[in-house]
Amino acid sequence: MSTSQTVKPCDGLSVRTVGDEVFILDRKTSMLHTFSGSGAFIWQKLTEGHSLETIIEAICAEFDVAAETAKNDLSEFISSLSAAGLVTPAQ
Repeated sequence: MSTSQTVKPCDGLSVRTVGDEVFILDRKTSMLHTFSGSGAFIWQKLTEGHSLETIIEAICAEFDVAAETAKNDLSEFISSLSAAGLVTPAQ
């Protein structure tokens, strides 16, 4: 994962935030995905167009974790989102 990369949500998603949870309905597959805590935090940063490097810095500040931990966790989360068809590299 290149930290200078920007990832964006795919088209065809309906997204709602309720409290501290994010609900994402993939209209193509009818799959519902939910995120809370750090997952919801990361999703919000992705929708704002932040680079992965900026998101790592934000995770460190928000959750008081080391940069390497944040990078590894973000990489794993982005891989999961990608495998589920929820994100794609931004142009």
